[in-house]
Amino acid sequence: MLVKGFTSCWLMACLAVWTTSAIGLEIEKPMSTERPSKTDSPYSVSPKRYQIETNVLGYTVDKDCADENCIKSKTYEVFGTNNLRIGLTEKTDIQFITDIYLNKSVENDTDGNDRMQGFGDTTVRLKYNLIGNHPADKISFALLPSIKFATNRNNLSHSKIEYGLGLPFNFNLSHDWSIGGMSVINWIKGEQGGYDLNYVNALVVSRPINQSL
Repeated sequence: MLVKGFTSCWLMACLAVWTTSAIGLEIEKPMSTERPSKTDSPYSVSPKRYQIETNVLGYTVDKDCADENCIKSKTYEVFGTNNLRIGLTEKTDIQFITDIYLNKSVENDTDGNDRMQGFGDTTVRLKYNLIGNHPADKISFALLPSIKFATNRNNLSHSKIEYGLGLPFNFNLSHDWSIGGMSVINWIKGEQGGYDLNYVNALVVSRPINQSL
């Protein structure tokens, strides 16, 4: 039986750029980022605009134990999870996610320690907003299919293409409260060579502290 434990510690800054190729084009809606929470927003980037989001520094610890053998991995990232979002239509944007530099160490009770570093994988996503494409809308929902290409170097990961489908949503409540979240189905590399289904669910409850910020 596989017992998994996971802890994560992030030192993160989100850098976002909102621009347009058409001079004088008015901003139709406020910028909405996919970070710093672990959920993606249901809002797409407006057409003819692009947005860049990144983790300046990141640190993750993952520990898997099975049959009294534990594997502990530590990953440091510099400008990791870079997300370039490009607005295609009023309801659609395309996203390119890359990890510029990863440094990963693996501690294995059986095989000893190993360390890898270099460029990570590349994920391409397409967000399509189904309803409520403005943060002020009461109900918002979107589809977010993705495909991850194995562009990693130095055995930082495997060499298999993986697929996913995210369902981000948001509900604006009274007194400035909101509930957002996302359910994700991933088709990931299986231990036996095929694909395994992986489910991820996240929920965020938020309220602005100061409306002027």
